[in-house]
Amino acid sequence: MGIDPIVSPVLDINFRARIDVDLTGTQALVFTSANGVRFFTEASTLRAAKAWCVGPSTAAAAREAGFAAVYEGAGDAAALAADI
Repeated sequence: MGIDPIVSPVLDINFRARIDVDLTGTQALVFTSANGVRFFTEASTLRAAKAWCVGPSTAAAAREAGFAAVYEGAGDAAALAADI
C-alpha cells in the first residue's frame, strides 16, 4: 500500500515503588499479570506461598520463578476472584 510502518513501543513497564511489607505467615499471593510476578520476585524471596494466577502466561511466569503451588485461572480476573 506504499506505507512504511514504524514499530515503536508505547508502553514500557518499570517497577519504581519500593514497598517493604512483612510477609511472615503469608499463605497465598494473587497475580494478575506475568509482570506482577516478575516485579514481585525481584523484590521478595517468598516462594512458599500459593500463587493464584489469572491465566496461563501468569502461571507459567510463577512456575518459572520457583513457586511450587500455582493455581492457573482461565484468564479472567473476575473468575479468579470467584475461585479464590
